[in-house]
Amino acid sequence: MNKNIITLVVSLLVIAIGAEAQSNTKKFGIEINGGIREYHGDLGSALYFKKAPNYQAVGGAIGMYLNSSFDVNIYGSTGDLGFYKESWDILKAEPYRQGFRSHITEGMIGVTFKLNNGTIMSEDATFKPFIRAGWGVVKSISKFSEGSTLVGDAETYYYASRSRTWLASHWNAAAGFKIGLTDALDLVVSEQVNYSFDDNYDGAPFAIAGARLNSASEGNKPLHDIYLYHNIGFVFNFGSNGNSSGSSYKIKDADDDGISDAFDICPNTPEGYQVDTVGCPLDDDKDGVVNEEDKCPNVAGLKAFNGCPDTDGDGVQDSEDKCPNVSGVSAFGGCPDSDKDGIQDSEDKCPLMAGSKEGEGCPDSDGDGVYDHKDVCPATAGPESNKGCPEIKE
Repeated sequence: MNKNIITLVVSLLVIAIGAEAQSNTKKFGIEINGGIREYHGDLGSALYFKKAPNYQAVGGAIGMYLNSSFDVNIYGSTGDLGFYKESWDILKAEPYRQGFRSHITEGMIGVTFKLNNGTIMSEDATFKPFIRAGWGVVKSISKFSEGSTLVGDAETYYYASRSRTWLASHWNAAAGFKIGLTDALDLVVSEQVNYSFDDNYDGAPFAIAGARLNSASEGNKPLHDIYLYHNIGFVFNFGSNGNSSGSSYKIKDADDDGISDAFDICPNTPEGYQVDTVGCPLDDDKDGVVNEEDKCPNVAGLKAFNGCPDTDGDGVQDSEDKCPNVSGVSAFGGCPDSDKDGIQDSEDKCPLMAGSKEGEGCPDSDGDGVYDHKDVCPATAGPESNKGCPEIKE
């Protein structure tokens, strides 16, 4: 049963993380919870983990908003409850084990008083304490053990003696709190006290201290049995009408992104921006530019170019770069000028040597007016008619 409750809680947490609020007003709420039951009655007390083992249960509720102070609820739980002790039979002068194990299901209708009602606490509070009281019916299928000597396997002995099924009236009181996760989802923690008007689900209609006696005439008084239900769960809120809900409240959400301020890491997100589970704007390409401001939302880029990339890092974004894979200069649309002579490489006859526009980017090293790319003798001056080489006189 422990594993089942853990699985339930983990599943609900996953749902909670992905939940998205629809609006700030929810009239109805559905609660799912799980926890531990503890007995207190004629046989003794196991309250607050005083005695092992623990017995588990699951529960639920449907709530409807009445006004800022009150909700009406239909709720209940189902699960096991048990207790046993070793004692001494004064009539037989022998030890015995007295105890029971019951499967108990209760259903109730009740009223919840909310402390965050605008008078005691703000209606917009994220932390929302409450108290609840209700009445209903309870059904128990109980197995008792109260006889003979302690022999054999204890568990076998424990269930051996007799059983009983009964239905009785029942009342419940609870105190707890909710924490608003989103406008549509609350985490709820509560402590419930359950009291039945039938005193027999533990098999002991009278309080017996230390020894087993047979009737009330011997001085024992009835102690109507109670049990606690420590539980944790989630409330899923829906519907609209009024300024709050049966199990929900208007949650502080300054940027109205569906994530309450208490859990919003980015509480000032601009209106209309899509957000993640902690209230921050989505950035699908993880480039530091949120989707709504990113002109290239599916490709990582730079803030300087509104999220668009500059693959060659030359300061010209790819969408405007005529040479996106080679670093260049903005004057030539991102294409290079390797020798920095003001002529881009694609038009420069001598891209690695600085030259002039007249020489198509090439220099005239020997100063003879014939540019090097046309000069057969670039290191020796000569006329253009001789391709830049000196004339040899005979």
